[in-house]
Amino acid sequence: TTFTPGKVFIGGLGPEMVEEDLKAYFEPMGTITDIVVMKDKMTGNGRGFGFVTFADSAVADSVVAARHEIKGRSVEAKLAVPRDAEASGSGSRGFVEPHLRVTKIFVGGLPSTAEEADLQEYFREFGPITETLVMVDGATKKSRGFGFVTFEKFQSVEDVLRRRDHSIKGKNVEVK
Repeated sequence: TTFTPGKVFIGGLGPEMVEEDLKAYFEPMGTITDIVVMKDKMTGNGRGFGFVTFADSAVADSVVAARHEIKGRSVEAKLAVPRDAEASGSGSRGFVEPHLRVTKIFVGGLPSTAEEADLQEYFREFGPITETLVMVDGATKKSRGFGFVTFEKFQSVEDVLRRRDHSIKGKNVEVK
């Protein structure tokens, strides 16, 4: 895998979002040479992320520096980095420092009894964790069925996402 100047990772997309949504949003910012929304092979639904490649890498830099909201969802834009880029060393041209990579995952479908300690216990096998959070309803104080785990290293996130089946307190959960 090689580094592609102008290629931007777009995370936080809704499962219904398609290439046309990204094109409509990003095209006014600059010429686009490629767009892809990653889809689940089984369901055909979006996996929550995609890539937009701009002809001009300066446009990509400005896209990464800004905040974005597409169809009412706040999305994250980061310079795309090949999975094996860290092995090529920081001297290679265009290398993006590992601290710019994603270190936070979404965990959905949590059992109502799941607590932050359960997330910590399950996900620590993937690497050191800096924060776990189970979202709760402000009024009822009951779990909303999802949460977040932030790791020290982006590699932990990649390891989590490579595995398809995750289970907390006996219930399969979704990670993005």
